[in-house]
Amino acid sequence: MSGATCSSAGVKFVKEPSSYIVCQLCKNVFTNPAINVKCGHTYCMTCLTKPSASEDCVSVVRCPEDGTTCNVTELVLNRLIFYYRYFSSLLLVLNMLLIILSTFVSLG
Repeated sequence: MSGATCSSAGVKFVKEPSSYIVCQLCKNVFTNPAINVKCGHTYCMTCLTKPSASEDCVSVVRCPEDGTTCNVTELVLNRLIFYYRYFSSLLLVLNMLLIILSTFVSLG
């Protein structure tokens, strides 16, 4: 069973992660998913706040999807995606433990 590989992070997945938890800029699973409160689109915080070569820091960000601008202070952690990511990992581990436990019970 070969897993899908997350491009730059080298992370292996059993199946391709849902597009709902993948940043459209870096194409990886979200790290610190930030939602632009003015338009509702979500990207990694680092993807949105990465300064260009001519800037030292970023105070206003522009949504890559629709061009909506907002101050960096208006970016909010998208808790739904944040928790989905961790709970789905927890459920996967629990599922594997149940499989192992059921194997031991059936052998005994």
